[in-house]
Amino acid sequence: MLTKVAQILKSSLDRKSDLCFRLGGEEFLIIVSTTTAEDAHLLAEKVCKHVASAEIGHVDNGEYGHITVSIGVASVDAVYSSKPDDILHSADQALYEAKEMGRNRVVSREHSQRLEGG
Repeated sequence: MLTKVAQILKSSLDRKSDLCFRLGGEEFLIIVSTTTAEDAHLLAEKVCKHVASAEIGHVDNGEYGHITVSIGVASVDAVYSSKPDDILHSADQALYEAKEMGRNRVVSREHSQRLEGG
C-alpha cells in the first residue's frame, strides 16, 4: 500500500526539481521550491484528492474505507532564513494538527524568522 501511495505522491508533482521521499513509518516528505505558500497548500490538496480517488482499500479507515492522507505544509518566504530542522518541525506540527482535525486534511503554516540584519 505504501508503494502505491508513494507513486501517487510522485505523480502529483509537476517539476523535476520537486522531491518526494519516505521520512519514516507512514510519513512522506515533499519538498517544492520557488512556489508560494498558497500554491504549496493547493498542491497538498491535490495530493489528498489523488490519494483518495485511487481508493486503495483500507478497512480500518472508518467512513472512507480506503487510504487517505493528512498533510502538514510548512512554507518559508525567500526573505526569511530558517534551519531545515525548524521547517521540518513546523511541517510536523501542521501535520499533527491536520490529524487531530480528522482524516484527509491539509493544514499549512508559514515558518518565518527574519534574516539577521534584515
